[in-house]
Amino acid sequence: MKSWRYALVSLLFPLEITAAAFFLMYSCSLNPGIRNTVSSDLDFDKFSLILTEAEKEVYKHLPEGERQDFLELCWKFRDPDPTTEENELREEFKERVAYANRWFSPIPGDRLSHGPQAQIRDAGWFTERGKVYIILGPPDRMFFLLSDGDFHMLEQDQLNERWRYDSASEESWDYDRYKMAAYFYQAQGRWSAEYTPELIDTIAEVKDDYLNASLSPRLSLRFEVKFGHNHLILKIPVNKINFTNEGNGLLKANFRAVVTPYRGAEKLEEQTFSQEFKINKADKREKRDLLMEIPFQLPSPGAYLLDVILEDITGGEVVGLCRALGSAIVKKS
Repeated sequence: MKSWRYALVSLLFPLEITAAAFFLMYSCSLNPGIRNTVSSDLDFDKFSLILTEAEKEVYKHLPEGERQDFLELCWKFRDPDPTTEENELREEFKERVAYANRWFSPIPGDRLSHGPQAQIRDAGWFTERGKVYIILGPPDRMFFLLSDGDFHMLEQDQLNERWRYDSASEESWDYDRYKMAAYFYQAQGRWSAEYTPELIDTIAEVKDDYLNASLSPRLSLRFEVKFGHNHLILKIPVNKINFTNEGNGLLKANFRAVVTPYRGAEKLEEQTFSQEFKINKADKREKRDLLMEIPFQLPSPGAYLLDVILEDITGGEVVGLCRALGSAIVKKS
């Protein structure tokens, strides 16, 4: 570990951080669900950096002629302002891909426009730095460790001057808005990322925020969706729920789920479900999740995307709001 990182950490994290937490911060992890394979569809490969596993699963099972319409649907979920003609997030995504191809490819220029598919692995957007940049966006500052042991910094408005530090062997990207930093190092001519717990968690949260871009207002709530045996199961973390105190040691929560199934890109009829939960206050500490089980049948074989918008309506008003996606591949019996 380089000494310059200690200086950066003192700026980014509290002084009372424990030795154990410090070790975890810099321990490497497996790549957190970011694709390391390529397909024949480059638009999908790039977009998959911010897609959910459910969307990827449905896409994989669709006929080729339906796939582009399905990707358009996925972009629609990620439109921060549906009242405008332009999808601002999509345009920003394109700019990030262009930046990654310009600065992170071992060979200058965007290699996706020519050459065999094997060269995709050397395109800037497919590198570790490119993927992190595309998902998280431009950092507030970039720090560069040079071969002489010195390090230099670029502010966000200077990031197009990074050519000045092509000889750097390590980089640190400081994200004030996420209260974390991403670290990269070069070995044998290839750049790798250190997937610290902070980076993994931030990537997951940012991808989730993109999916919820069109919801307004976005209120604190997260959940997961699974489909099986003609049931939807919504897994809701207890620490995201606004319980009300019912007295006698009981806590209450109410939820409303609006489920819209899509067969490919074809929208089917939405359905609404409500459920009330009561748990003992003493059990809350031990219980990690509430499971909302919804009987749900799909009309015919096909690849379905299940768009679920969950509202925490405890107390009679919406105090939590979030979207999550599930997939269902229904085969002929």
